[in-house]
Amino acid sequence: DNGSGIADFEKLISIAESDWNETIMDEEKPYGIGFLSVAFAAQQISVFSNGKSLRFTTDDLVKQKEIIVVSGRELPPEGTIIALEGCKFQSNEIEKALTRLSKGFPIEVFFNGKWMERPHAQENLCYSMASQIGTWGMQKSDNEHFMFAIGANFYYQGLPIDVPGKPFTDSVIDNTLWNVAIHLDQYQFSPRMPDREII
Repeated sequence: DNGSGIADFEKLISIAESDWNETIMDEEKPYGIGFLSVAFAAQQISVFSNGKSLRFTTDDLVKQKEIIVVSGRELPPEGTIIALEGCKFQSNEIEKALTRLSKGFPIEVFFNGKWMERPHAQENLCYSMASQIGTWGMQKSDNEHFMFAIGANFYYQGLPIDVPGKPFTDSVIDNTLWNVAIHLDQYQFSPRMPDREII
């Protein structure tokens, strides 16, 4: 929603259509089925944004039933909330996946009443600096021990990505774990389609 809430709810439930502006389309190359993937995750989906809401089921989407957008004062005037009911995955499975996926994510992730930790998000790294391949830094720690890194965690647009031939991750010294995070330059690198799991 470009950070300003959802202006057109129709875009959410339209196939092969989005509301990304041209700059985002050119620079970040969004892909995939997008929001409609929620249909594989839950039985009922509710979306609240800019004082409006819509609610639908997987069956509504499959049978292309009319989905009505509702306005109401009780709805949050800002931001976007997505609620999944009757999830097809166990809560612990979702939390485990989100823990991994949100480690380097650029925006905060809230799940089941708590904020997910994002130790590798660029804003949370210490000793962060630009390099020829992107921005790298070390995970902050209250421990006074320091070490040279011999491994790294790679991210592309904030999501973990595999890099062929990369050194192993998570180095340990004096029982202290240090993680190095490298956020690859999206203008130099392109992930393999369709899953974007590897450069």
